[in-house]
Amino acid sequence: MTAATPTRHTRRGAVTRPGEPRPGDVLLVTRDASVQFLEPILFRVIAVSARSAYDGWLWLSGYQLRPDGTATERRDIFVQADGLRPGRLNEPAQQR
Repeated sequence: MTAATPTRHTRRGAVTRPGEPRPGDVLLVTRDASVQFLEPILFRVIAVSARSAYDGWLWLSGYQLRPDGTATERRDIFVQADGLRPGRLNEPAQQR
């Protein structure tokens, strides 16, 4: 018998596993996450789907972002969790 993977509950009751992205996370999604991402994208997670997927794969809902953090498109993506990397947004120019 194998040990169950620990889970945590978010404020809205969704269940996530350690290492999974959480709502609000900004990710760099590249070909390491899925072959469909030949061109890397920045992606802000709004939900991690509970629907069944292959082991190590996730359905994520969120927004594709410009480098400044502006959302350009709402998307649902199917990715390998191990291929996701933290994303960084460009700092806005300082006002003078």
